[in-house]
Amino acid sequence: MSKRSKLDEAFQRHPRPQVPNLPSLPTKAALARKPHNRAALPIPAPPRPGPIRRLSFAPPGVGRGLIIREGLPWQDNLYLGALVQRRSRLLIGVKKHSCADFVMFKKVSRDSREAREKECLAVFKHPHIIQIIETFSHNDFFFFGFQYARHTLEELLHTHVRMDERHVQLVARSMYDAIRYLGLRDYIHGAVSVETIRICRRSGELLLSNFDSVTRSVRHRDLPNTDLEDLGIVLLRCMEGRLPGDSLTVANVRARRLENKVFGLNEPGRWSGSKQLMDFLDDLFSAAKPAYVKLEKPHQYVENEPSPNRVLAPLVELATVECFALWQPAEAGES
Repeated sequence: MSKRSKLDEAFQRHPRPQVPNLPSLPTKAALARKPHNRAALPIPAPPRPGPIRRLSFAPPGVGRGLIIREGLPWQDNLYLGALVQRRSRLLIGVKKHSCADFVMFKKVSRDSREAREKECLAVFKHPHIIQIIETFSHNDFFFFGFQYARHTLEELLHTHVRMDERHVQLVARSMYDAIRYLGLRDYIHGAVSVETIRICRRSGELLLSNFDSVTRSVRHRDLPNTDLEDLGIVLLRCMEGRLPGDSLTVANVRARRLENKVFGLNEPGRWSGSKQLMDFLDDLFSAAKPAYVKLEKPHQYVENEPSPNRVLAPLVELATVECFALWQPAEAGES
């Protein structure tokens, strides 16, 4: 017998049925071997099914915010005090199990317009839109717990360091993205301003907040320019610094632009080399161009990659020590 025949006989295989996912059958030589004295191997248990994932439009963490828990939020959080910023009053707390996890609560009446904010934020998933992470109900009030972003853009404008184009472009790109996200779904924020734009202390992201004035357009083509014009005012505020808000209105800006003035800026020379920024501002304030066109075809200025979020870190730190908001510390035993 030839060597080839001996090999074929030794490694002859049983016929395999053509059924998928069956184990491989051993050769005759393997079956003829003496079994080793080994303990029987345990049969592995089938894998446990993973947790059921609820499908929703809510961003990470917001799902927990939709579950309304009874009682005050100070069962799980240590109350530190109340922070008053113009028309906003936020209750600041910290998680009892972790002294590094801060949270800010907004207390609203069940029947108020502000109570709609939870439903609005439940369907918005965007990195530049603030998130609700937990919700409590006590008596006739809701307590909405937001991700910690206590500084507003307005506070950053009141530090002794003025913004340059790196900062302005970051604000433009972040807020345009948030407004575009809303606008392509026919939502109008209705209150974009330096007061409603916040900075997340942990990530440095700019976050659009205060969604109690949100409305929805009946037709996509009827979407108003309101949010984009408000963004234009925000950018001009960033370029000017501490200029009072009442001196910058859409009508005022358009009138100054017709007079061939650079949007009424006090120091237009600082921005003489920022041609794309000026073109973008022209686009935001253009009444002839519909809002849906501006959103469906973004301007080149916001298509460019902006500076990283860390460029705002020095301003955030300065705001901490230079901008003194009204603070009401928690009294002993208050919860």
